[in-house]
Amino acid sequence: MVSLFTELFESMRTQSTLNKTVETVTCVKGYNGTISYCDSKNIPISKQYPFSVGCDPLNLRTLNITSPIEMETVVSSNGISKTVEAEKEAFLCNYKQNKPRQILDVMLFTEIFEKVSSGTVIKKNVESISCLKDIGTAKVLKCYTKKHL
Repeated sequence: MVSLFTELFESMRTQSTLNKTVETVTCVKGYNGTISYCDSKNIPISKQYPFSVGCDPLNLRTLNITSPIEMETVVSSNGISKTVEAEKEAFLCNYKQNKPRQILDVMLFTEIFEKVSSGTVIKKNVESISCLKDIGTAKVLKCYTKKHL
């Protein structure tokens, strides 16, 4: 089992991203449900976009995601609100003999900064973090990020 945790750290004053992190938690489970080992690691994020994934558009298949898709709004003391929506999709990739060998997790963060007193939109951001995982070894191979808006 491999879980990815992605975070954006931002300044409400400047409406800019200060840092992005990806942490992976990997656990090995037995067939009887016992957990024999778990490990947590920070994964470096590359700005090289995109890396070669090898997903064939004719065979592109999306996995059902049980992870939460969330939206939240916070208001700072200086009267600026930030609404963020987080979405996640997972794609099966790098097929060999019609079997996927890797999974591409794509997390998309859409943010809107507004002045609370007038409802005026100050800034919009759209950023993504994508991570490629090996199905056979349950390891995260690499992650990359891109600012889209």
